[in-house]
Amino acid sequence: MTSVSQWERESIGDRTRIALLHKKAHGRVYNHVPYGFVRDGDSLVPLAEEQAIVGRIQALRANGWPLRRIAEALNGDGVPTKQRGRWFPQTVKDILKNTLHKAAVVAA
Repeated sequence: MTSVSQWERESIGDRTRIALLHKKAHGRVYNHVPYGFVRDGDSLVPLAEEQAIVGRIQALRANGWPLRRIAEALNGDGVPTKQRGRWFPQTVKDILKNTLHKAAVVAA
């Protein structure tokens, strides 16, 4: 019985993982709405103002700026995060790592 339960848990995990990857690959909402997008039903739509900030972050990083300096510049310019808070190096890093941002900024 224990083996069956373990197999079932693993199967559920696999199906969930596959479903989330599918949603992400097709620009569908699968978690919180990332910076640079708004939710339209179950889809993600690029938000021009935030996409411009994403482009700025990518350009600063390409010019060799460290994450902390980028966060400080955004805070200094009064640019709000998605939650209307302050920027931190980890927030900047998360944006740079997100593959949705790379596709959206190139398309914009």
